[in-house]
Amino acid sequence: MMRKKGKVKADAGSKRGILQTVITTKTKPPKRVKAKEAAQPSASEDEEFADAEPTVDFSHRSDADGADNELNSEASEASGDDDFELEDKPEGEIRNDLASMSFEELHALKEKIGLKMYKEAVFGVDRKKSKKNFKRDNKNRPREQSAKHQVPVYREVFQVKKKVHQDPRFSSRAGDFDERVFRETYSFVQDIKAKEREELAEMIRNEKDPSRRKTLRGLLQKMQNQEASERIKSKKVELEKQYHKFLVGHKGDNKPLYLNKTEKRKIELAERFKELKKAGKLEKYLEKKRKKNVRKERKLLPALG
Repeated sequence: MMRKKGKVKADAGSKRGILQTVITTKTKPPKRVKAKEAAQPSASEDEEFADAEPTVDFSHRSDADGADNELNSEASEASGDDDFELEDKPEGEIRNDLASMSFEELHALKEKIGLKMYKEAVFGVDRKKSKKNFKRDNKNRPREQSAKHQVPVYREVFQVKKKVHQDPRFSSRAGDFDERVFRETYSFVQDIKAKEREELAEMIRNEKDPSRRKTLRGLLQKMQNQEASERIKSKKVELEKQYHKFLVGHKGDNKPLYLNKTEKRKIELAERFKELKKAGKLEKYLEKKRKKNVRKERKLLPALG
């Protein structure tokens, strides 16, 4: 039994879900005839063509049994005529026919029509809706949107203002930050830091591991630097208090006194020099400041060479 080679096309757009199969057979090309023979046909060939009667093969339309159909199909292939077979069946009937076929026949059918068409015949045609692209050609144009929107479960009839979560420390309701009030309120923190510094110094004395001792010394130095900066800030606050008292005491004068930043800076340096002189660290401080100024001056000098 010889099988026809062909192509199968599926009509995916039919509303009834009908799979239309069209099988077209390939014809053998006629043999080439030499140019001399074609130019000079023999007398015997002319007589044969004159006596021959035209014949038409209706084997593809015969309603005979399967054996006659196979014989007719083989005869039509041998003669080289083109056969067309058109079948319109619902998907249910096609699946029933496929279910009654053997595995070998199914494999042969898949090889014949292709994997894509075979899957469409077995599992049906996937009719997914094509998504429309709503991208704008120009950004200034209004955006195109589909009118088919699903109604949300929760609908806001009245627009409610969105709640913004904010840290209460930075809220305007908490008032402005006053460093003086903050230092007075949390002054007990300095006592806790002093106790921690003493405990850290005790740990350094008892520690035997060099690397661990080095780490603890770094922490102790950090705490000492923080305390030094806190002392400088507290001294500035004391000077501000004294200056405020001075202004309050001279409100009745015609010319009230106001200090600018430069004058305040001079007063702060004078107070700091007094403290360093009492501690015996004034010379060391001045030497560091002198070296720092020399480095700055060297950077300002033009490069030689």
